[in-house]
Parts: sequence; structure tokens; C-alpha cells
Amino acid sequence: MEERYVVIGTATLAADIAQFLTRSGLKVEVWEKKYSEHSVLENNCRSRELSYRLFVSDDEMSGELHRILAEGPVKVISAVNTYIFPKNIVEDPGFIGINYHNALLPRHRGMNAEAWAIYSLDKVTGITWHRISSNVDKGEILCTREIPISSTITSVRLLKLQADAAMEAFREIADDFINNTLKGYPQIQEKTEFHFIKDVPGGGCLDTDWTEEKISAFLRAMDYGILFTLGKPYLYFQNKKYFFRRYRLVPQAEPFANDMITFDNNTILLNKKGGYLSIIISDLKESQD
Repeated sequence: MEERYVVIGTATLAADIAQFLTRSGLKVEVWEKKYSEHSVLENNCRSRELSYRLFVSDDEMSGELHRILAEGPVKVISAVNTYIFPKNIVEDPGFIGINYHNALLPRHRGMNAEAWAIYSLDKVTGITWHRISSNVDKGEILCTREIPISSTITSVRLLKLQADAAMEAFREIADDFINNTLKGYPQIQEKTEFHFIKDVPGGGCLDTDWTEEKISAFLRAMDYGILFTLGKPYLYFQNKKYFFRRYRLVPQAEPFANDMITFDNNTILLNKKGGYLSIIISDLKESQD
């Protein structure tokens, strides 16, 4: 029986992969587990005339996977996907699945790995394509790409670089995936962190006692542009809690002689002793909690 191809994701990368496979003459479906009220992926698929289906829950998606696996082999490409594959699906003889992870596994397993790599002050991150296994993000590695983390990169920018690297890497392994000749290698067996979807760097709170480097990393990790994927960051100043929407990191030619924090016109200016950045946090709103 002919194999079915299903791309499961939430972002443009899933549509790019589906289009690439479609142009290779394969029949491909794009699935998405509902993530928000407005789907970027759905619009992308409609404009490219790709088959698209929206599922409202894990159970609904699992039920459909079980149904089509009963009919024959299914090849799944998971790309920016919040759905967790149950063990009984992964271990079905007809299931062949690969997943894109936006970090160099085994580092930063789980969600929002781009933010955690920046917040952790990693110098290098990247992407990994790996086999889907019953243990999340622990499957056999198929290929990787490294991406340096600069002192100015934000989560939203890093996501774009990772998506581009993931698509380039997928093109290179696609033929082997289609022909069932993919070869990989086990992940390094070491204890690594796992980030759940509820986890946020620093709990979302900027600590003014951090070093300049750590404050910069926190702000850039939380920066998803207008999306606020990890929520709005906040800080405490003079025993009051403030959420904020904007920040600027302004390089200075000379190091600061002392720590300084000032508040004026809904803006906080923060300089750290020995640092070279003026950290300007603006558009503050006092919390009413």
C-alpha cells in the first residue's frame, strides 16, 4: 500500500516542507494542533493549495493517526510542533517519524529552546533532525547544523535562522527519508535539561542584580517581537511590580564606574558597574496584583 505523508507543525516551515515533498510528486497532508486563534500555517497552506487540517486536541490528532495507521504506513515530519506522540503510535510498525528540534540535542530538550539557549549564555546553538521516539527529543540523531549566538541576537531572529537551517538540512535528508535509507546515531547519554511549555527564563522576571550580560540575555531571550510568546517580562522597582513591552541596549565607549538605576517617565535606565551597555526599559505598566 502507498505510504501517506503527514507534516505536523504550527509555522511556515511545515508548509515549506509539505510544498517541497509535493513538488517531488508525493501526496502530502499538513496537520496542525490548534495553538492560537489565528493560524499562520493555515494561511500559508491555503495560498499554496496544500491540504490542511486543524485538530483541536491531542486526543483528536491521536485518534486520526491511529485510524490512518490501520490503513497502511504513515510517514510523519514534525516541524515546530506542540503535539506529543503517544508511545503506542510511535511503536506502531507502520509509523515512521522524524522531528525538527531547534537546538543541538541533547541540549535544551522541550519547548522554546531558542530562548533557553540565549538565556543560558550558550555561545553556539543550532538545529537537529532526529527520529521520533517514545521519549521526547531523545530519538536517534539524523543531522545537525550549528548556529553561533551573537551578543545581539533575539529569540525571534534566532527562530528564523533555525528555520532556514532546518529546511536546508531537510532537503539533504529528504531522499533517504523517502527511500527508507536514513541513517543516524544515538544521542550522547548525559543528563540534560527539559523545558516545558509553561517554563519561562527567569520566571519572566528581570533581576536588576544580574550582571549586564545576564540582563541582556534575558531581554533578548524574551524578545519575540509583537508575539510575546513567553508573555510580557516584568521587574520590581521600589517594591512595585512593572510589566514592560520595550527595551533598548545602547553600547557605550567607556565602562560605567558604578551601578545606577533610575526611573523617569515610565522608563527605567539601568547601568551596571564595569559594563558597556545602557539598558533602557520603557513602556512600563504597574501591576495591579
